[in-house]
Amino acid sequence: MNHGASNTNLDLDPNDDSKVRYYATSDEYRDMLEYIHMLYEEGLIDQSIFTIEWGQFLANASDNLYGSMIFYDPIELFGEEIGSQYNSLAALEGPDGHQSYNKLSSSVWTPDNLVITSENPNPATTVRWMDHFYGDEGAELYYMGVEGETFEMEDGEAVYSDHILNPEGDMTFEQAIAQDLTWLGSISGIIKADYFQGGETAPQSMEAAEKIEPQVIDEVWPRFTFTEEENRILQSTGEDINKYVEEMRDKFITGDEDLDNWDSYIQTIEQMGMEELQEVYQAAYDRYQSN
Repeated sequence: MNHGASNTNLDLDPNDDSKVRYYATSDEYRDMLEYIHMLYEEGLIDQSIFTIEWGQFLANASDNLYGSMIFYDPIELFGEEIGSQYNSLAALEGPDGHQSYNKLSSSVWTPDNLVITSENPNPATTVRWMDHFYGDEGAELYYMGVEGETFEMEDGEAVYSDHILNPEGDMTFEQAIAQDLTWLGSISGIIKADYFQGGETAPQSMEAAEKIEPQVIDEVWPRFTFTEEENRILQSTGEDINKYVEEMRDKFITGDEDLDNWDSYIQTIEQMGMEELQEVYQAAYDRYQSN
């Protein structure tokens, strides 16, 4: 994942920076699975990690059953009493000396939420409208809404109005904000800490980000874009391979599948159409580079 997490199982070949790599077939990926399997076998990882439901996860955390995790801000998740016990870490150094943090997505969150059809009488105006949300004014409108209606300025910071922060009845924060704003995945834009009010911008999260910054990878890829024909391949061959990889990942970690069967795993992926899938990804990467 040396260029972030936006493209499933895809990164740059360490031996050839002109080629993409499906890293779930690499030797390094196998080594990672072997290590995580050891942790799982020793009981250092929750044995229900692949099946646990959200409510049970929160209950376990409330009972102080977790010593560490890679997740969102613990205070936001578990409350002050439990969450404040956790402290953030910088990236750990791997056995080969690698020390990077790469579980990152592009700041351009969804590059595929705008379509201009042949029926649009003003495509240039539509593009200008979309472009507005990549600037500060647009980001404020997108994430915070209208001053005096959905947020107020306090000490130079935009803060949601009380009817959003403290909604009536059983309404959640997400449900309250959805009544006034559209930012929950509706259009494209850049996520900006000044306006995005989520667990990622909570105080503990920002402190963690500062610690991890020296180990952050240099370039985070956005989600690649594909042609109509490439999408057909991704929706068939691509989804089948990714589903198989995910299932086998879980089995290798839990021990339901022995890592001695790695060669068979690779052979199965190749028979499912890995070469064709690789060509699709390579074409998309080449277009990304040319832009």
